Amino acid sequence: MKKHFLLLIIISLMLIIFPSCSKKEIDSNVNQSKLDYSFTYLDDSGNLHLYSYKKSSDSMLLKGENLENYDFNANNNCVAYVSNGNIVIQDLQNKTNKTIYSSKSSAKKISWSPDGRYLAANFGLTGYVQIYDSKNDSWIKIENGTSSFIWSPDSSKLAVGLVQNYSGNNSVTTSLILLNKENTIKTLIKGSEDFCTEPFYWESENNLVIRKSASGAKEYSKYLVTNINDGSISEANPNLPDKFCNEIPEFSYDRKYVLYESYDYNEKSTKIYIYNTEDKTYKYICQGKVPKWIK
Repeated sequence: MKKHFLLLIIISLMLIIFPSCSKKEIDSNVNQSKLDYSFTYLDDSGNLHLYSYKKSSDSMLLKGENLENYDFNANNNCVAYVSNGNIVIQDLQNKTNKTIYSSKSSAKKISWSPDGRYLAANFGLTGYVQIYDSKNDSWIKIENGTSSFIWSPDSSKLAVGLVQNYSGNNSVTTSLILLNKENTIKTLIKGSEDFCTEPFYWESENNLVIRKSASGAKEYSKYLVTNINDGSISEANPNLPDKFCNEIPEFSYDRKYVLYESYDYNEKSTKIYIYNTEDKTYKYICQGKVPKWIK
């Protein structure tokens, strides 16, 4: 009885947030969520929340699933999450779930493409990537190990840092997986035994900012922007504090804000903050972890 009641609450919440099933109206609500600077996060118990920064409102989307990692697909009103080695897709509107992957090795990161069709997952010690195509209910496996990945704004490309071996040492090369061209892998900037290159963020549809760092020393980094069509390369300045430069920053759609978590050793809890890139200020939001903007 409690389970049925909980599901009814969840569905009611989602109908309030994304009230219509039509593609046009869903797109409109997703866009409004971006304008409201809405994001999802996990609380200390692994429950999934939706928070609107503009409205300072917080609501629970999914409770009691013991989530390890997740990504919310606003376009299709569902959540993909990792639990006990399984990747599960939970449809919040139809009250159904589907296990799409089972393994002893849990995915370290999962991420929906902006259009909601593909789900990229990073597995294992070497971090090999698989991409789930929800339209065809099939997996695309990329054999190379990866250190990081970012979806392009149009969902047709996945920028990845491919782990490669040079003279017995691992390095990272920035490449693109072209899903609209039979999953062809296109190299953008090669790494070497002296340095690594990793995707950092998409500046625009055709321009990708890449971090270049000495192997094993990410604190000594420079940033390059490459045009993925003509291959031109120039220097870039992310204009971010050093604390955001070791990982891919969680930018808002307009890159005005950076969403991040930080552990408070005094209170022994993880907290979520927002950094304003325009006035260089930090704001505490709430306790929680794994914050992600609505795409």
